[in-house]
Amino acid sequence: MPKSKSRESQRKIRYGNTTYTTDCQDGKVTVRFQRTARGQTLIAGIYNITEKTWCSEERNGPLPSSVKDTIAKLFK
Repeated sequence: MPKSKSRESQRKIRYGNTTYTTDCQDGKVTVRFQRTARGQTLIAGIYNITEKTWCSEERNGPLPSSVKDTIAKLFK
């Protein structure tokens, strides 16, 4: 049986018309956003909690700095 993801690690951040969904696993926060079709999500960036750095954040367009700041505050 597959493990269900904890609701505590999943949070939604609304910025303009875009909703970013976070998922925290193994000390890293994966930030995703929904594209045109329902269920089609793309990775916007990955935040390393221990090193407090962002990686692969520019792959699908820049992640707004206010969203980055909010995520960094949520996952201290």
